[in-house]
Amino acid sequence: VGVVLSAAVASSMCLGASGPALAAAAAAGTEVLAWSVNGSIEAGGMYKFGENDSSKFNDYRDMDSGFLGELSLRAEKRDSPYYFDLWVKNPVRDDQAYTGEFGRYGSFRLDLGWDRVRHVLSNTATTMFQENRLSNGVADFSIPSSLRNTITTTPAGYLNGVAANCGATISWTCPYPVGSSTAPTVGNAQFNFNRDTINGLSRPIDYAFNTDVGFIGFRFTPREDLLFDFEYNNRRKEGYRSMSADLPNHPVELPIPIEDMTHEIKYKAEFARPDFAIQFAYTGSFYHNEFESYRWDSLDSTITQMGAVSGAGAATIQGAAARGELSAPPDNLAHTFNLTGTAALPFRSRINGTFAYTMLRQDDTFQNNIP
Repeated sequence: VGVVLSAAVASSMCLGASGPALAAAAAAGTEVLAWSVNGSIEAGGMYKFGENDSSKFNDYRDMDSGFLGELSLRAEKRDSPYYFDLWVKNPVRDDQAYTGEFGRYGSFRLDLGWDRVRHVLSNTATTMFQENRLSNGVADFSIPSSLRNTITTTPAGYLNGVAANCGATISWTCPYPVGSSTAPTVGNAQFNFNRDTINGLSRPIDYAFNTDVGFIGFRFTPREDLLFDFEYNNRRKEGYRSMSADLPNHPVELPIPIEDMTHEIKYKAEFARPDFAIQFAYTGSFYHNEFESYRWDSLDSTITQMGAVSGAGAATIQGAAARGELSAPPDNLAHTFNLTGTAALPFRSRINGTFAYTMLRQDDTFQNNIP
Protein backbone atom coordinates (compact mmCIF):
# COMPACT_ATOMS: atom_id res chain seq x y z
CA VAL A 1 0.00 0.00 0.00
CA GLY A 2 1.41 3.39 -0.91
CA VAL A 3 0.19 6.63 0.54
CA VAL A 4 0.88 10.09 -0.83
CA LEU A 5 -0.09 13.31 0.88
CA SER A 6 -0.06 16.56 -1.08
CA ALA A 7 -0.94 20.13 -0.31
CA ALA A 8 -1.23 23.06 -2.69
CA VAL A 9 -2.24 26.68 -2.57
CA ALA A 10 -3.36 28.64 -5.62
CA SER A 11 -3.63 32.32 -6.35
CA SER A 12 -4.61 34.28 -9.45
CA MET A 13 -2.22 36.81 -10.93
CA CYS A 14 -4.51 39.80 -10.42
CA LEU A 15 -2.33 42.81 -9.92
CA GLY A 16 -3.74 45.90 -8.26
CA ALA A 17 -7.03 44.30 -7.23
CA SER A 18 -8.46 43.80 -3.77
CA GLY A 19 -11.73 43.17 -2.01
CA PRO A 20 -14.87 43.02 -4.25
CA ALA A 21 -12.84 43.96 -7.31
CA LEU A 22 -10.79 40.75 -7.16
CA ALA A 23 -13.12 38.55 -9.24
CA ALA A 24 -13.59 41.22 -11.92
CA ALA A 25 -9.87 41.79 -12.18
CA ALA A 26 -9.25 38.05 -12.53
CA ALA A 27 -11.64 37.88 -15.48
CA ALA A 28 -10.49 41.03 -17.22
CA GLY A 29 -6.79 40.66 -16.46
CA THR A 30 -4.28 43.27 -15.38
CA GLU A 31 -2.76 45.72 -17.84
CA VAL A 32 1.05 45.82 -17.86
CA LEU A 33 2.92 47.91 -20.46
CA ALA A 34 -0.07 47.88 -22.83
CA TRP A 35 -0.54 44.13 -22.38
CA SER A 36 -3.64 42.64 -20.71
CA VAL A 37 -2.28 39.83 -18.55
CA ASN A 38 -4.04 37.07 -16.62
CA GLY A 39 -3.01 33.72 -15.25
CA SER A 40 -2.57 31.59 -12.15
CA ILE A 41 0.07 30.09 -9.90
CA GLU A 42 -0.24 26.86 -7.95
CA ALA A 43 2.45 25.97 -5.42
CA GLY A 44 2.62 23.25 -2.82
CA GLY A 45 4.40 20.10 -1.81
CA MET A 46 4.10 16.33 -1.57
CA TYR A 47 5.18 13.88 1.10
CA LYS A 48 5.08 10.11 0.68
CA PHE A 49 5.36 7.27 3.15
CA GLY A 50 4.54 3.56 3.37
CA GLU A 51 5.19 0.86 0.79
CA ASN A 52 5.82 2.99 -2.30
CA ASP A 53 8.99 1.60 -3.90
CA SER A 54 7.20 -0.39 -6.60
CA SER A 55 8.38 0.46 -10.11
CA LYS A 56 4.74 0.68 -11.24
CA PHE A 57 4.04 3.22 -8.49
CA ASN A 58 6.91 5.41 -9.76
CA ASP A 59 6.39 4.85 -13.48
CA TYR A 60 5.81 7.89 -15.74
CA ARG A 61 5.94 10.41 -12.87
CA ASP A 62 8.21 11.73 -10.14
CA MET A 63 6.73 10.59 -6.83
CA ASP A 64 9.54 11.79 -4.54
CA SER A 65 8.65 14.07 -1.66
CA GLY A 66 9.20 17.70 -2.49
CA PHE A 67 7.89 20.78 -4.26
CA LEU A 68 4.95 20.84 -6.67
CA GLY A 69 4.08 23.84 -8.77
CA GLU A 70 2.38 25.09 -11.91
CA LEU A 71 2.31 28.47 -13.65
CA SER A 72 -0.13 29.59 -16.34
CA LEU A 73 0.12 33.01 -17.98
CA ARG A 74 -1.69 34.56 -20.95
CA ALA A 75 -1.51 38.07 -22.39
CA GLU A 76 -2.95 40.06 -25.29
CA LYS A 77 -1.63 43.39 -26.48
CA ARG A 78 -4.02 46.33 -26.30
CA ASP A 79 -5.31 47.62 -29.65
CA SER A 80 -3.35 45.02 -31.62
CA PRO A 81 -3.79 41.31 -32.49
CA TYR A 82 -0.65 40.02 -30.73
CA TYR A 83 -0.77 37.50 -27.88
CA PHE A 84 1.35 35.02 -25.91
CA ASP A 85 0.78 31.99 -23.64
CA LEU A 86 3.16 30.44 -21.10
CA TRP A 87 2.72 27.25 -19.07
CA VAL A 88 5.21 25.66 -16.63
CA LYS A 89 4.76 22.51 -14.55
CA ASN A 90 6.99 21.13 -11.75
CA PRO A 91 10.21 22.92 -12.80
CA VAL A 92 12.39 21.16 -10.19
CA ARG A 93 11.09 17.60 -10.69
CA ASP A 94 11.78 14.78 -13.17
CA ASP A 95 8.31 15.09 -14.74
CA GLN A 96 8.67 18.78 -15.59
CA ALA A 97 7.15 20.46 -18.64
CA TYR A 98 7.27 23.88 -20.36
CA THR A 99 5.25 25.27 -23.27
CA GLY A 100 5.06 28.73 -24.81
CA GLU A 101 3.20 30.34 -27.69
CA PHE A 102 3.52 33.73 -29.35
CA GLY A 103 1.59 34.96 -32.34
CA ARG A 104 -0.60 37.37 -34.23
CA TYR A 105 -4.21 36.40 -34.81
CA GLY A 106 -4.83 35.50 -38.45
CA SER A 107 -1.15 35.80 -39.40
CA PHE A 108 1.38 33.60 -37.61
CA ARG A 109 1.99 31.47 -34.51
CA LEU A 110 5.26 30.36 -32.90
CA ASP A 111 5.20 27.35 -30.52
CA LEU A 112 7.99 26.25 -28.18
CA GLY A 113 8.07 23.48 -25.62
CA TRP A 114 10.00 20.87 -23.67
CA ASP A 115 8.88 18.07 -21.37
CA ARG A 116 10.33 15.05 -19.59
CA VAL A 117 8.73 11.69 -18.79
CA ARG A 118 10.47 9.13 -16.60
CA HIS A 119 9.88 5.43 -17.30
CA VAL A 120 10.79 3.15 -14.37
CA LEU A 121 11.32 -0.53 -15.23
CA SER A 122 12.57 -1.84 -11.88
CA ASN A 123 13.71 -0.51 -8.50
CA THR A 124 15.28 -3.80 -7.34
CA ALA A 125 17.47 -4.95 -10.27
CA THR A 126 21.09 -6.02 -9.71
CA THR A 127 23.89 -7.17 -12.00
CA MET A 128 27.31 -8.83 -11.72
CA PHE A 129 28.62 -6.93 -14.73
CA GLN A 130 30.66 -3.74 -14.62
CA GLU A 131 30.13 -1.36 -17.51
CA ASN A 132 32.90 0.37 -19.42
CA ARG A 133 32.07 2.72 -22.31
CA LEU A 134 34.71 2.50 -25.02
CA SER A 135 35.59 5.34 -27.39
CA ASN A 136 34.40 3.40 -30.46
CA GLY A 137 30.79 3.37 -29.30
CA VAL A 138 30.93 -0.01 -27.56
CA ALA A 139 29.36 -0.66 -24.16
CA ASP A 140 31.62 -3.30 -22.61
CA PHE A 141 30.36 -5.50 -19.75
CA SER A 142 32.95 -7.43 -17.78
CA ILE A 143 33.05 -9.57 -14.66
CA PRO A 144 35.25 -7.71 -12.11
CA SER A 145 38.44 -9.54 -11.15
CA SER A 146 37.41 -9.70 -7.50
CA LEU A 147 34.09 -11.35 -8.39
CA ARG A 148 35.79 -13.60 -10.91
CA ASN A 149 38.18 -14.83 -8.20
CA THR A 150 35.28 -15.48 -5.86
CA ILE A 151 33.46 -17.55 -8.46
CA THR A 152 36.56 -19.56 -9.31
CA THR A 153 36.95 -20.73 -5.70
CA THR A 154 33.96 -23.06 -6.14
CA PRO A 155 34.90 -26.48 -4.65
CA ALA A 156 36.05 -28.86 -7.36
CA GLY A 157 33.69 -31.61 -6.30
CA TYR A 158 30.65 -29.45 -7.04
CA LEU A 159 31.13 -29.31 -10.82
CA ASN A 160 32.49 -32.85 -10.93
CA GLY A 161 29.37 -33.98 -9.16
CA VAL A 162 27.12 -32.08 -11.55
CA ALA A 163 28.81 -33.70 -14.53
CA ALA A 164 28.41 -37.13 -12.95
CA ASN A 165 24.76 -36.61 -12.07
CA CYS A 166 23.70 -35.02 -15.34
CA GLY A 167 25.52 -37.19 -17.87
CA ALA A 168 27.91 -36.24 -20.61
CA THR A 169 27.06 -32.54 -20.77
CA ILE A 170 27.03 -30.18 -17.83
CA SER A 171 23.57 -28.61 -17.52
CA TRP A 172 22.61 -25.81 -15.19
CA THR A 173 19.11 -27.29 -14.97
CA CYS A 174 20.28 -30.14 -12.74
CA PRO A 175 22.46 -28.91 -9.83
CA TYR A 176 22.63 -30.67 -6.51
CA PRO A 177 19.24 -30.72 -4.75
CA VAL A 178 19.06 -28.48 -1.70
CA GLY A 179 20.14 -30.52 1.29
CA SER A 180 21.74 -33.25 -0.82
CA SER A 181 24.14 -35.35 1.22
CA THR A 182 26.49 -35.56 -1.78
CA ALA A 183 26.90 -31.80 -2.14
CA PRO A 184 30.37 -30.49 -1.29
CA THR A 185 30.76 -28.41 1.84
CA VAL A 186 32.27 -25.05 2.71
CA GLY A 187 33.42 -25.33 6.31
CA ASN A 188 30.61 -27.08 8.13
CA ALA A 189 27.86 -25.97 5.72
CA GLN A 190 26.82 -27.56 2.47
CA PHE A 191 27.90 -25.52 -0.54
CA ASN A 192 25.19 -23.77 -2.60
CA PHE A 193 26.59 -22.36 -5.85
CA ASN A 194 24.08 -19.53 -6.37
CA ARG A 195 24.03 -18.48 -2.74
CA ASP A 196 27.77 -18.66 -2.14
CA THR A 197 29.01 -17.12 -5.41
CA ILE A 198 26.61 -15.21 -7.66
CA ASN A 199 23.90 -14.04 -5.25
CA GLY A 200 25.03 -11.31 -2.89
CA LEU A 201 27.98 -10.31 -5.07
CA SER A 202 26.07 -8.10 -7.52
CA ARG A 203 25.58 -4.33 -7.57
CA PRO A 204 22.26 -2.45 -7.90
CA ILE A 205 21.34 -1.00 -11.27
CA ASP A 206 18.77 1.72 -11.95
CA TYR A 207 16.51 0.26 -14.63
CA ALA A 208 14.86 3.50 -15.72
CA PHE A 209 15.22 6.08 -18.45
CA ASN A 210 14.08 9.63 -19.17
CA THR A 211 12.38 10.64 -22.41
CA ASP A 212 12.99 14.33 -23.13
CA VAL A 213 11.06 15.96 -25.97
CA GLY A 214 11.73 19.49 -27.20
CA PHE A 215 9.86 21.10 -30.08
CA ILE A 216 9.49 24.30 -32.05
CA GLY A 217 6.73 25.04 -34.53
CA PHE A 218 5.86 27.94 -36.80
CA ARG A 219 2.61 28.46 -38.70
CA PHE A 220 2.26 31.30 -41.22
CA THR A 221 -0.93 32.29 -43.05
CA PRO A 222 -0.12 35.32 -45.26
CA ARG A 223 -3.53 34.97 -46.96
CA GLU A 224 -6.76 33.21 -46.13
CA ASP A 225 -6.18 30.65 -48.87
CA LEU A 226 -2.49 30.01 -48.17
CA LEU A 227 -0.86 28.17 -45.25
CA PHE A 228 2.73 27.26 -44.36
CA ASP A 229 3.45 25.00 -41.40
CA PHE A 230 6.88 24.02 -40.05
CA GLU A 231 7.76 21.86 -37.01
CA TYR A 232 10.96 20.44 -35.53
CA ASN A 233 11.08 18.13 -32.52
CA ASN A 234 13.89 16.35 -30.76
CA ARG A 235 13.27 13.17 -28.73
CA ARG A 236 16.09 12.03 -26.46
CA LYS A 237 16.19 8.90 -24.29
CA GLU A 238 18.78 8.39 -21.58
CA GLY A 239 19.06 5.76 -18.84
CA TYR A 240 19.19 1.96 -18.57
CA ARG A 241 17.08 -1.02 -19.60
CA SER A 242 17.60 -4.77 -19.68
CA MET A 243 18.57 -6.74 -22.78
CA SER A 244 18.81 -10.51 -23.20
CA ALA A 245 22.01 -11.74 -24.81
CA ASP A 246 23.08 -15.28 -25.59
CA LEU A 247 26.11 -17.38 -26.31
CA PRO A 248 24.77 -20.77 -27.42
CA ASN A 249 22.46 -22.09 -24.69
CA HIS A 250 23.79 -19.70 -22.03
CA PRO A 251 21.68 -16.49 -21.92
CA VAL A 252 22.46 -13.48 -19.74
CA GLU A 253 20.69 -10.22 -18.97
CA LEU A 254 22.71 -7.07 -19.64
CA PRO A 255 21.90 -3.65 -18.12
CA ILE A 256 22.47 -1.77 -21.35
CA PRO A 257 22.74 2.04 -21.34
CA ILE A 258 20.37 4.10 -23.48
CA GLU A 259 21.61 7.27 -25.14
CA ASP A 260 19.81 7.94 -28.40
CA MET A 261 18.17 10.85 -30.15
CA THR A 262 15.57 11.22 -32.90
CA HIS A 263 15.32 14.45 -34.89
CA GLU A 264 12.06 14.97 -36.76
CA ILE A 265 11.27 17.71 -39.27
CA LYS A 266 7.80 18.38 -40.66
CA TYR A 267 6.80 20.82 -43.37
CA LYS A 268 3.38 21.48 -44.94
CA ALA A 269 2.16 23.98 -47.54
CA GLU A 270 -1.49 24.30 -48.50
CA PHE A 271 -3.34 26.36 -51.07
CA ALA A 272 -7.14 26.19 -50.95
CA ARG A 273 -9.80 27.83 -53.13
CA PRO A 274 -13.56 27.12 -53.25
CA ASP A 275 -13.21 24.87 -56.32
CA PHE A 276 -9.89 23.18 -55.66
CA ALA A 277 -7.13 22.69 -53.10
CA ILE A 278 -3.64 21.28 -53.10
CA GLN A 279 -1.35 20.33 -50.24
CA PHE A 280 2.30 19.28 -50.07
CA ALA A 281 3.83 17.72 -46.94
CA TYR A 282 7.24 16.36 -45.97
CA THR A 283 8.40 14.47 -42.87
CA GLY A 284 12.04 13.65 -42.17
CA SER A 285 13.15 11.45 -39.28
CA PHE A 286 16.81 11.01 -38.28
CA TYR A 287 17.79 8.55 -35.53
CA HIS A 288 21.21 8.56 -33.86
CA ASN A 289 22.46 6.07 -31.25
CA GLU A 290 25.55 6.82 -29.16
CA PHE A 291 26.29 3.07 -28.99
CA GLU A 292 27.23 0.74 -31.83
CA SER A 293 27.34 -2.59 -29.98
CA TYR A 294 27.35 -4.34 -26.61
CA ARG A 295 30.06 -6.81 -25.50
CA TRP A 296 30.01 -9.06 -22.46
CA ASP A 297 32.02 -11.70 -20.63
CA SER A 298 30.76 -15.24 -20.87
CA LEU A 299 29.91 -16.70 -17.46
CA ASP A 300 30.92 -20.14 -18.76
CA SER A 301 34.38 -18.85 -19.60
CA THR A 302 34.64 -17.41 -16.09
CA ILE A 303 33.67 -20.67 -14.44
CA THR A 304 36.19 -22.72 -16.44
CA GLN A 305 39.00 -20.88 -14.65
CA MET A 306 38.45 -23.29 -11.76
CA GLY A 307 40.34 -25.90 -13.75
CA ALA A 308 38.53 -28.57 -11.80
CA VAL A 309 35.98 -29.80 -14.33
CA SER A 310 36.47 -33.42 -15.28
CA GLY A 311 34.67 -36.02 -17.34
CA ALA A 312 32.89 -35.67 -20.67
CA GLY A 313 31.32 -32.38 -19.63
CA ALA A 314 34.70 -30.64 -19.49
CA ALA A 315 35.00 -30.26 -23.24
CA THR A 316 31.63 -28.51 -23.44
CA ILE A 317 32.53 -25.73 -21.01
CA GLN A 318 36.19 -25.40 -21.99
CA GLY A 319 35.07 -24.80 -25.58
CA ALA A 320 32.71 -21.95 -24.64
CA ALA A 321 33.37 -18.52 -26.10
CA ALA A 322 35.07 -16.05 -23.76
CA ARG A 323 32.99 -13.04 -24.93
CA GLY A 324 29.93 -12.16 -26.95
CA GLU A 325 28.91 -9.08 -28.93
CA LEU A 326 25.59 -7.80 -30.32
CA SER A 327 24.74 -4.74 -32.38
CA ALA A 328 22.89 -1.81 -30.91
CA PRO A 329 20.01 -0.28 -32.91
CA PRO A 330 21.81 1.47 -35.81
CA ASP A 331 21.58 5.06 -36.99
CA ASN A 332 18.89 5.43 -39.65
CA LEU A 333 16.79 7.98 -41.49
CA ALA A 334 13.45 8.23 -43.24
CA HIS A 335 11.98 10.69 -45.77
CA THR A 336 8.25 10.84 -46.53
CA PHE A 337 6.67 13.06 -49.20
CA ASN A 338 2.93 13.57 -49.71
CA LEU A 339 1.06 15.47 -52.43
CA THR A 340 -2.71 15.70 -52.08
CA GLY A 341 -5.25 17.47 -54.27
CA THR A 342 -8.99 17.88 -54.58
CA ALA A 343 -11.21 19.55 -57.16
CA ALA A 344 -14.91 20.14 -57.66
CA LEU A 345 -16.72 18.39 -60.53
CA PRO A 346 -20.17 18.85 -62.04
CA PHE A 347 -23.25 17.33 -60.41
CA ARG A 348 -22.06 18.12 -56.89
CA SER A 349 -19.16 15.67 -57.05
CA ARG A 350 -15.45 15.96 -56.29
CA ILE A 351 -12.27 14.16 -57.22
CA ASN A 352 -9.46 13.56 -54.71
CA GLY A 353 -6.00 12.17 -55.19
CA THR A 354 -2.88 11.47 -53.11
CA PHE A 355 0.67 10.59 -54.05
CA ALA A 356 3.06 9.44 -51.33
CA TYR A 357 6.70 8.36 -51.41
CA THR A 358 8.78 7.08 -48.48
CA MET A 359 12.48 6.22 -48.32
CA LEU A 360 13.97 4.38 -45.33
CA ARG A 361 17.73 4.00 -45.08
CA GLN A 362 20.43 2.69 -42.77
CA ASP A 363 23.90 1.58 -43.82
CA ASP A 364 25.53 0.45 -40.56
CA THR A 365 26.98 -3.05 -40.45
CA PHE A 366 25.27 -5.31 -37.92
CA GLN A 367 27.41 -7.27 -35.50
CA ASN A 368 26.41 -10.90 -35.32
CA ASN A 369 26.47 -12.80 -32.04
CA ILE A 370 30.26 -12.96 -32.29
CA PRO A 371 32.37 -15.14 -29.96
